[in-house]
Amino acid sequence: IVRDLERRGLIPTGGQLVLTVPESLVSSVRPGVILQPLGRGVNFRNFALATTATLSPNSRGVISACGLLLRNISETDYMVAYVDNTGAYGLSQRSGESFQPGIYSENAAYINTAPNTNQILVIAIEDRLHYYINGRYAGTQEVTPIEGQIGNVLVNFDPGDNTCQFANTWLWRWGE
Repeated sequence: IVRDLERRGLIPTGGQLVLTVPESLVSSVRPGVILQPLGRGVNFRNFALATTATLSPNSRGVISACGLLLRNISETDYMVAYVDNTGAYGLSQRSGESFQPGIYSENAAYINTAPNTNQILVIAIEDRLHYYINGRYAGTQEVTPIEGQIGNVLVNFDPGDNTCQFANTWLWRWGE
């Protein structure tokens, strides 16, 4: 995937694989954002972070999402890129008790809702995030580069028993 991104000019050539997690799992019955940090001390610029996420909603009618944790400073200061079980996706930053405006779309035709398995890729270049889902461009957002943890995330918009299974989560860095 990295070589393809380099050939297409989406990331510069060179760099290195600094994190790979073959499998991880996040489960919860409570509403909210459940963070699973996987790496510390990653500078929030010049990297590509990807995973294949499978959502298993065990409660009918509950909206939930799987995604990537892009920058985790604390339980009230983080950014996530997610895909939910209704075909919506977003890129959202929490600061304190509020969520900042970000990328959001509903009913995207390229989101897999049955089965709920989606490939999520975020490319951070300096002060911009480029978001891709299942190989399709989902949007760009300007950000302030900040040091923080990366990882996986489960978002329960409602109370319900849900699980996100992640396969092949990886982080590629360059220019540092």
